[in-house]
Amino acid sequence: MEISREKILAYINTSNYRPGKMKELARAMGVPQSRYRDFRRTVKELVGEGLLVRGHHNRYLAPSAIKQVVGRLKIHRRGFGLVSQKEGVADVFISDRDLGEALDGDLVRVALTGSLSERGEPRGRIVEIVEKVPGKFVGTYQIRGRRHLISPDDVGINRDIYLNGLPGEELREGYKAVVRIVERARGYDGLKGEVIEVLGDPEDPRLDFLTLVRRFGFLVDYCEEAEAEAKEAKIDLARELPQREDLRGLICFTIDPDEARDFDDAVSIERGDNGEYLLGVHIADVSHFVVEGSALDREARERGTSVYLLDRVIHMLPSRLSVEICTLAPGEDRLAISVLIKLDAEGRLLDYRLSKSVIRSAGCFSYGQVQSLLDGGEDLGGSVEDFCEDLKQMHVLATLRTQIRSQRGALDFDMDQPLVEVDTDSNPIALGSYPRWDSHRLIEEFMLLANECVADFALRREIPVLYRIHRPPSINSLRELASLASSIRVELDSRDELRPGDLQRFLTQIKGRKDSVLINKFVLRAMTRAEYSSEVTGHFGLASRSYLHFTSPIRRYPDLWVHRVIKEVLAGEKNKRRSVQTDVQKLGQWTSARERRAEEAERRYIKTKQMRYMERHIGDQFPGQVSGVLRGGFFVEVGSFKVDGFCFLRDLDDYFELDQNRHRLVGRRSRRVFQPGTPVQVIIAGVDRDAGEMDLLLVETGRSGKKGKQRKRR
Repeated sequence: MEISREKILAYINTSNYRPGKMKELARAMGVPQSRYRDFRRTVKELVGEGLLVRGHHNRYLAPSAIKQVVGRLKIHRRGFGLVSQKEGVADVFISDRDLGEALDGDLVRVALTGSLSERGEPRGRIVEIVEKVPGKFVGTYQIRGRRHLISPDDVGINRDIYLNGLPGEELREGYKAVVRIVERARGYDGLKGEVIEVLGDPEDPRLDFLTLVRRFGFLVDYCEEAEAEAKEAKIDLARELPQREDLRGLICFTIDPDEARDFDDAVSIERGDNGEYLLGVHIADVSHFVVEGSALDREARERGTSVYLLDRVIHMLPSRLSVEICTLAPGEDRLAISVLIKLDAEGRLLDYRLSKSVIRSAGCFSYGQVQSLLDGGEDLGGSVEDFCEDLKQMHVLATLRTQIRSQRGALDFDMDQPLVEVDTDSNPIALGSYPRWDSHRLIEEFMLLANECVADFALRREIPVLYRIHRPPSINSLRELASLASSIRVELDSRDELRPGDLQRFLTQIKGRKDSVLINKFVLRAMTRAEYSSEVTGHFGLASRSYLHFTSPIRRYPDLWVHRVIKEVLAGEKNKRRSVQTDVQKLGQWTSARERRAEEAERRYIKTKQMRYMERHIGDQFPGQVSGVLRGGFFVEVGSFKVDGFCFLRDLDDYFELDQNRHRLVGRRSRRVFQPGTPVQVIIAGVDRDAGEMDLLLVETGRSGKKGKQRKRR
């Protein structure tokens, strides 16, 4: 007898169900002894997912029966916690006194109190830790009197970890170390631990990478079996050509950043006599070498994605594949999956087809080289001039595609990406922002179009792929956006349902304003996070009915999965996926979590290098503009560094009140206003590299600014 998840949930949600313990529930549902272990595992999975609750005396019931939720805890640097619920439902606010022994990342059960936080989130208190995070953390070794402790770098661990016994001689005060928690209890000294690895002196910038790897638990090395499979990988062209379309006569090339380590997408273009375009997007066939269930596949699935840091990459796949055999190197025959797209003279999609192919890239260009050509530059370098006509046609087509996406309501955020230059010793030597060029848009538009075509292909054939979904903003976020629009006198429909076009018109209205970049950031923060799912719910930001990731199988596991399933269809094979909804949906949840981890690590690494650089400017004065306001102060984007610091109101000679509706601070006596976009002069007062924070002092008009002291590091 098979007892599925659906049957368990249906039984527990019946009106006459009486909460029972595990064995009582099994007997009531007629589970045979031979299936009891599987039944117990399924029930525990449902509890872990928050679909069931283990209540008083270990009796199982639906969460709705006792107004409790299960979710992952995220502790804010200010001490409170937020417990995530299902997508589209507000997080639960947990005050610091209601956290108990829970730590950042724990899966917890929360009892709702019925009240709301200041921002409107439901309040709750943690009543059970369902699943504890692995108790390994990175921190700084400190000595306080006779006590030895590790002060964690992670703001989610808001207590020090006291060591059992003396550490080894190699650990010096101020050094970074990895500590394992061996005991949890309440109170400031309730966390006990032992040092399991000494990382070294945090003043050495080369240590930043190792610290990040340990903090986020990244896998850097591959198992021997995976390395062996990668080493044996090769292209058997004689065997593959009869099974593929030979596109080696097609002129295609790659366009990537100067610092790119892998090249897995190439583009081609042909123009017909009637003005129609035939655009080719050719993606490396990574799935040919990474077979499902192999050691390489297990390693790639565990990682979920490559992690791109400033001066190195933690690849999803061994370098033998990622930077050699799967890279579309110029002049080399490579296996690919090609999307051949037919468009009319106005850039509108007419037709497309997918093909297993063999290609040969004719060139490898950087965004800078292509932009120089588009700008009419003369000293272009390399052979980019040989492809002048193709690149100019691509530029025209990309511009047409941008207009088409804009007409349907796709969002285009006007935001700069932070640039941090580092030397060979990992020292930051310059801060700024990356330029936003037409050459970037060219590739982005073609990749977006290819992804949409493949999504349409999968949707029409009901293929079990991972779609990229993006839900609309929550009602609370919409209300905050409407409040922001009102405060800056820009029209935005305040309905509880917002279309992408409404938001796009709002962003268009603020273009050219001095504070447009900051407002774009505010709007972006109001968006939900895109994720992977087996369900097709559309992509709000792209105003797309169906969308997926297909164009980067070297660095993203969802793309690799899509390639596999698409190739089965192209080969005429029947769909052979097992438990389609369950397996693919779980894969989507896993890869979404892995993506979030990688993004957080990349941001953290950039912030660490930014703080290292700004440490050299403590006491220096810079212009800036207010980028956000809180009750206790305001954030300032400093100079052209693209890094924020915080000015505390307690350092000013006036009492400021927060006007939440208009997103500004107003001085009670001076009537001075601080709001996003307000120009200010600030002094770098202190830097806390571990927390990624910078303290600023406002230079008052008509006064000489006093230099602050460096903020004491934890």
